[in-house]
Amino acid sequence: MATMEALHTMHGADGVPQELRRAALMLHALLPQDRQWLLERLSPERRAQLGALLAELAELGIPRDERLVRDALAIARPASPITAEASDAWATLACQSAGAISTLLEGEPAGLVARLLAMRTWPWADALMQSYDAARRRRVEDSACEAWPGGVAVDAWLVADLARRALEPRAASADFEGNRR
Repeated sequence: MATMEALHTMHGADGVPQELRRAALMLHALLPQDRQWLLERLSPERRAQLGALLAELAELGIPRDERLVRDALAIARPASPITAEASDAWATLACQSAGAISTLLEGEPAGLVARLLAMRTWPWADALMQSYDAARRRRVEDSACEAWPGGVAVDAWLVADLARRALEPRAASADFEGNRR
């Protein structure tokens, strides 16, 4: 009996593994071309399984929500120890406008931008990506799948450095001038 209960925990009542359901939900949240690209790389059996679940999501009218992907990536990251100084840096960045962040990230590699966006759900993330031209946006999106060196310490350093730069007078005046236009 305990074995059957464990199986129902790992699989839904219909026998579909929870991991497969999560994968379908994540695929559903992707842009159609990204979803298709990923599906083409799977075995025919796995593609058929996910295809049936994707059809069910579409039939139920479940909306595509790209925040699911971003949140899932954030959950997959190990929790970092937050010091008061680090907390201030995160808060400083979170309070910036998309224009100020764009100025801070000007000239930075797409991988660094993707790394920053994957750290958490920033209030300015969507506006930042919309401010980029199509080529820059695509480079950032493509870089999101690439491994970036470092870990929690590199993330903390990156946030601290960007927060420090955001508080510099020239960054603030550049954003003010940009908002005045």
